[in-house]
Amino acid sequence: MQAIQDPENTLKTFYFTPSIEEYFENILEQVVRGKGGGFWIQAEYGAGKTHFLAALGSLLMADSEIPWNSVRSDTVQSYARRLTGKTLFPIIINLKGEADFHGKDNLLRVIERHIEEILDERELHEKVFVTTGDELIKWYEKNKLKAQIDAYIKSKSGKSAIDLGRQVLADLIRQYCDDEGTTPRLSASTKTRITYIYNQLLKQGFSGLLFIIDEYASWEDRHPVGTPEYAMDEEVLETLSWELPKGRGLEIYAIVASQKPAPAKLRGERFDNFLLLGGKNEKDYDVIVSYRVRDLIQERLPEIEGYYEDYFKDFKFLKNTSKEYFLSTFPFQPRFFEVIRRITARELPTARLGISVVWDTLCDFVLNRNALITGKIRDISHN
Repeated sequence: MQAIQDPENTLKTFYFTPSIEEYFENILEQVVRGKGGGFWIQAEYGAGKTHFLAALGSLLMADSEIPWNSVRSDTVQSYARRLTGKTLFPIIINLKGEADFHGKDNLLRVIERHIEEILDERELHEKVFVTTGDELIKWYEKNKLKAQIDAYIKSKSGKSAIDLGRQVLADLIRQYCDDEGTTPRLSASTKTRITYIYNQLLKQGFSGLLFIIDEYASWEDRHPVGTPEYAMDEEVLETLSWELPKGRGLEIYAIVASQKPAPAKLRGERFDNFLLLGGKNEKDYDVIVSYRVRDLIQERLPEIEGYYEDYFKDFKFLKNTSKEYFLSTFPFQPRFFEVIRRITARELPTARLGISVVWDTLCDFVLNRNALITGKIRDISHN
């Protein structure tokens, strides 16, 4: 998720509609209070899920210099002081095309691998151990096939097991098991594994875990309802969103984005569900697209308001349109955005396409005249 590497630009280009502001406030309030839990962000492809996650993650990342002045919401900005001292360990995962080391779909293994990578990046790999790796090493040390495994490790790495770091050693033991079709009997459940990691990170000064998981729908498509893999995915997500934060009071936050609603078992108490640019919030699409490509020229605002008064009086399609919405989307009328969304194929990134169409329209018909607005096309890769 590249956008999270540039928090200032991510937050500067993120528009907080009332509904999105409410979503942020809900999540940030729970973080301030140390009340872990799960949040399910649902939106059609290209409607801004990744930008939402990147903006939220930018505010919650433990090691980031958060540019709060770039936050265009007084409500959200008010959390700057209240979040002081929060140091969440971030696990950022995009599941599109993801699998574990050996191509197998195992969500817990994917999560563990990402944790291991982040520990490496922060040079914590000798201080914090991922449970499965730790258990694999214990299993290997007591195994009657240890000499055979040592030979395998030597052939793969060119080194003896004793000369390898624990993470590399655990990975090679895991690879040996996969190649040989051996399944080590590891006692730790998902709860035990995540709790083990959590407790170690607390000792390193972190206050909790932050899981940000994007593109869950692409992962779910490979695991139909009723399959063992589907059940395992549910168990992992339920552990992160409910069992550990609600059942054991651990400060763990699981924020999952998907084109689909949460699995049936996880709806309701397990995850707070947020719908982006859809349902009662579908007009947010119009406002966000307009915001990304143009600004009103403030000294000409009285003329723009005059347009609203004239249209509101003479045209039925504006009878139920507020002045706030009109000014947020001027010079386009509501039906313009309805057309864009209808002609956009289901698999296309609608918000990105909308921004491009609106920008092209402005360039062709508006900005080359004595306009009431000014263009401000921006990087649309986040949407």
